Amino acid sequence: MNFMTTDELKSYIEEKREFEFFYDGKKFLITYGNDGRQFIQLGQEFSVGQKFYSFREFLADAKVGNHFLREYIQSL
Repeated sequence: MNFMTTDELKSYIEEKREFEFFYDGKKFLITYGNDGRQFIQLGQEFSVGQKFYSFREFLADAKVGNHFLREYIQSL
């Protein structure tokens, strides 16, 4: 999977743009919600995703399969 740069991802997140991508034949979604605090949610289609309350937390902890999402983001 060839993903976007960190700056592009941050821009998408700041604009709350929902998007999807495929990894290992599976569809993943990045969406947003509010449970009293706004959050970013990453998960496989039709499953409950991981919640992150900041971009920093998202970048540090978001996983796709057994790998951190940051491993797929292109270097600047």
